[in-house]
Amino acid sequence: MDLLREAITATSVVLGIFAVAAAAEFLLLKLGLFRDASQEPSSARRWGRLLGILVGFAFVLSGLGKVVGLEPMVEKFTQFNMMHWFPYVGVTEIVVGSMLVSPATTKLGVLAGSAMAGGAISTHLPAHSDGVVWAIPSSLYLALLWLSAVLYVPEMFPDYVRERFHRAG
Repeated sequence: MDLLREAITATSVVLGIFAVAAAAEFLLLKLGLFRDASQEPSSARRWGRLLGILVGFAFVLSGLGKVVGLEPMVEKFTQFNMMHWFPYVGVTEIVVGSMLVSPATTKLGVLAGSAMAGGAISTHLPAHSDGVVWAIPSSLYLALLWLSAVLYVPEMFPDYVRERFHRAG
C-alpha cells in the first residue's frame, strides 16, 4: 500500500508541475511571447517547439520547488542523503529549463536536461522499494524532452530518425 501511495504522490507532483507549466505556456502564447513557434515551417517543428517550451517550464517549476523547499522534494533529497546538493540542483533545473525555452540554446538545453533527468533516474532507482516509482517522473521528463528535440531540432539526429518524424514534402 505504501508503494501505491508513493506512486500517486510522484504522479501527482509531476502532473501538477506540467499543469502549471501548460497554463503558463498558454498564457504566454496568448500574450505573443513565443511567436517563433507559430512561424516554424512544419507542424512537426511547431509541436516540437511547443513541447520543448512545456518541458522547459516544467524544469523551471521543478527547480523552483527545490529552491523554495517543497516537502516531497526535501523528503527525497533527505532520503538520498543529498541535502547538500538540494539548492544547486534547483538552480541548475531553472537554468536548464530556461535554455529549453530559448530557441538559441535549445540544443544545449536538450543535452543538459538529458543529463539532469538521467542523473535523477540513476539516483532514484537504487533507492528502497519506492525508487522505481520516483524514477518515473524523471523518465517522463526525459521522454518528452527527446520527443521535442526530434520534432524541433531534427538536425541533432541521424537521417533515419529525421525521416521517420519529418516526411519530405
